[in-house]
Amino acid sequence: MFVKFKFRSWDYTGLLMFTRFADDHGALELGLSEGQVNVTIFQPGKKKLQFAAGYRLNDGYWHTVDLAARDNLLTLTIDEEEGSPLKINNPFTIRTGDRYFFGGCPKTNNTIRKCETKLNHFHGCMQQIYIDNEQLDIDLILQRQWGRYAELLIGTCGITD
Repeated sequence: MFVKFKFRSWDYTGLLMFTRFADDHGALELGLSEGQVNVTIFQPGKKKLQFAAGYRLNDGYWHTVDLAARDNLLTLTIDEEEGSPLKINNPFTIRTGDRYFFGGCPKTNNTIRKCETKLNHFHGCMQQIYIDNEQLDIDLILQRQWGRYAELLIGTCGITD
């Protein structure tokens, strides 16, 4: 599983991304909390695994999140700094799922493959989203050929420098 994106925000908390693993192996949540990126892995029958990376990422500037995960190994890099990767070696199973939720969980039609989080919706801007090394094609989403969206502004960012 590989996810990469850029974000900017002034908020202390908000859901950046949520996905369920294939074959009911659990879920992964990326959230902004207290200005850090928190990663939580939920797996059936196991205690949830949580860790954080970064510092003052709610400063309104663009930040890059780069997450690479496979069975028993997860690497999180913030702002592409070689000295910053956080590597977690722990027994867990990861299988890329087919649904990724960026910025929040849907308010309706959330019964199949639920997106579940206690985090608020993300308030800020995102760009350059990659899932498994493929860049998200915003034009296909706008044409409703791939993915769904709500409360989304395209080509603009409400945060000014």
